[in-house]
Amino acid sequence: MYAIDASFSNFTPDTFRQFKEDGMGLFVQNAWTGLLTPEPAKANLVAAQMHIAAYVVVTPSLTGRSSVNQVRGALGDMWEKLSFVAIDVEAPYVPPLDTIWDAVGVVEEYGQRAVIYTSYNSWVNFLYDTHELKEYPLWYAHYNDETTIDWLLPFGGWDITQVVG
Repeated sequence: MYAIDASFSNFTPDTFRQFKEDGMGLFVQNAWTGLLTPEPAKANLVAAQMHIAAYVVVTPSLTGRSSVNQVRGALGDMWEKLSFVAIDVEAPYVPPLDTIWDAVGVVEEYGQRAVIYTSYNSWVNFLYDTHELKEYPLWYAHYNDETTIDWLLPFGGWDITQVVG
């Protein structure tokens, strides 16, 4: 399934219809940047009319609970409609491992599926390739403008069968 990842883009219902016609089946919205919830976040999720998910940037300056609560509060009743909530662990704001565990636990406590969203470089260089979260699905952050997954460098104990995007 192809997906669209958005942060500050404000899409119209017509745009979402076009996305669906183009084969997109999942819309993923950044719902907490570590500082704020992007203005169009909830409106985009309501308008998407496809499977939806959100991600939360977890930073060293806040607890995992606080970051997840920002998302849950901003999305309101849309929280229950999400397919998953991804914990975004990317440089330069990689938090300590206990903060990531805290966020994962709160996502699950609130009844959502937790996913780890990270890149090889962020995970290996900042979290020393820990395998502690390998039981959670991985949303692999790899930017190359292609619609394929280049699984060249395994990390974190994950394998290709655990990649959700």
